[in-house]
Amino acid sequence: MRKRLLGVALIVLAVLGGCGGAPPNGATTAPQVDWPTADVTSENVKAAIGGLDDPGHAVKVKGHLVSVDVTDHAGTDDPGDKIVTVVIDPGEVWDETHFLKIAGGSATAAMEVLFKNPKVQRVVFEAQTTMVDQYGKSNKETGARIMLERATADKIDWKGFKDKQLVAYTSIYDIADDWDVHPGILAKAKPPK
Repeated sequence: MRKRLLGVALIVLAVLGGCGGAPPNGATTAPQVDWPTADVTSENVKAAIGGLDDPGHAVKVKGHLVSVDVTDHAGTDDPGDKIVTVVIDPGEVWDETHFLKIAGGSATAAMEVLFKNPKVQRVVFEAQTTMVDQYGKSNKETGARIMLERATADKIDWKGFKDKQLVAYTSIYDIADDWDVHPGILAKAKPPK
């Protein structure tokens, strides 16, 4: 009877050990961060937005994050204010319009999170893509860049805006404080319906 109970206990421990604890194959999990009160660092930004993935709203940040840069914002009264620059590479897209939808949807999702921290005063979101020049050379370039200031972000109802962005992919570009789209992409993108 004791051997049987010991065997059952070992099986239970093995099953529970496989369901929790360390990730398999040495994988690591992203650190958890209380973003609204966290220090604005590259690592904390990555932890806050690195898991964003919502194909229904054209969001591709998870697995596509290229870089995060945090700099001091010299143009404000508070020396702790920050500018956050996020760069993604969404990978394969259907066409130029789809690229702009992903860039806009991903920027919207990331900005909603990032502006929850009061120290973030500006977010610049860039989406890279591979462009081929007239000589056949491929280069990574910024395909779209979207910038929002805190004053603009504070006016946005993010829930309603995300739904609007889904229907009219240019919504984030329309309200952005500054934006830029590569001329080769802009020339071929379809206007929203």
